[in-house]
Amino acid sequence: AIFKNIFFTAIAVFLLSCICILGVLYPYFSEKSRQDLEDQAAGLAAAMEECGGDFLSKVEGVDTRITWIAGDGTVLCDSQSDPAAMENHAGREEIRQALETGYGESTRDSATLLQTTMYAARRLEDGTVLRISAGQLSFLTVALGLLQPMLIVCLLAVVLSALLAVNP
Repeated sequence: AIFKNIFFTAIAVFLLSCICILGVLYPYFSEKSRQDLEDQAAGLAAAMEECGGDFLSKVEGVDTRITWIAGDGTVLCDSQSDPAAMENHAGREEIRQALETGYGESTRDSATLLQTTMYAARRLEDGTVLRISAGQLSFLTVALGLLQPMLIVCLLAVVLSALLAVNP
């Protein structure tokens, strides 16, 4: 009975520790990702100002999606989709903010992909907006990803405990 109580207490402490660690680290890395996206937007906007619209056709190997948007919301260029087939972006929060203040950002959650997409947009001198976006795993997806290693550790703890209990 004592062994069982100690075992379940240890498992509970282990699981609560994992949840607490995830609860602290996830917001930290989310903020780091947001800051990185903001920095990328600033760098790409500076390159666009210097090189013009042709710059986008030369950008390769970037993990983020790059969209160039006219002041009226018309998509001029997109790194992943045909701009002619895309809807007007004037109503998007990050675009409205960028047009008003020079910089805008927003996040949108996808329930089907269990992913959050972060957006950062910069208004260029010609009145157009350069927006970049990147996906980030949701808290639930990260927690589910940790479930398998945690279960393996728990299983190993049970096996080791059983071996130690049988062979004093």
